[in-house]
Amino acid sequence: MNANESSFSADSDETATPPASQDEKKTPNINIIKVRDDHVPLQFIADENQTAKFKLTEGIEVSWLSSDSFGSKDLRNHIEPWLTSLFQSEHLSLLAGSSLTHAIHYLATGKGAAGMNTLPLSNHRTEINQATKKAAIAAGRKECNLEDQLRVANELLRGFEILQKKLRLKLFVQN
Repeated sequence: MNANESSFSADSDETATPPASQDEKKTPNINIIKVRDDHVPLQFIADENQTAKFKLTEGIEVSWLSSDSFGSKDLRNHIEPWLTSLFQSEHLSLLAGSSLTHAIHYLATGKGAAGMNTLPLSNHRTEINQATKKAAIAAGRKECNLEDQLRVANELLRGFEILQKKLRLKLFVQN
């Protein structure tokens, strides 16, 4: 057998599959995006006949296009206003909260971002953890989080500041 002959024979093995042909059509990559007033997600593929052009997939219709072919400029004009409003802080917080930040961090680093879990403390751990658990229960949560821990630690710090002032005042009066 030479290099030009195929090793596939229909007679030799009925279950064998023929080698993949280079002439076979590849499945096009479908792009999907949903913005603004689109009722369904927009699905489109790159137009093989023209560069920088796209074609809607079969069965997709949108009111902002006059035909099923469009360019980058048409897509940009449709996406930019929505994207601009999305990244205004009120909209972004409302729509994504911290999920977008966590998702980007995970994609960039391969591990989760810092969450709201409590931190291990070195000073006054027992007192702060007890008060933190009470604060979480008072707020209607079963578990305490970092916010509770920081709030209690700040309250403790303020208490120490008050005690320190009283101690200084007491020492001043005694002298």
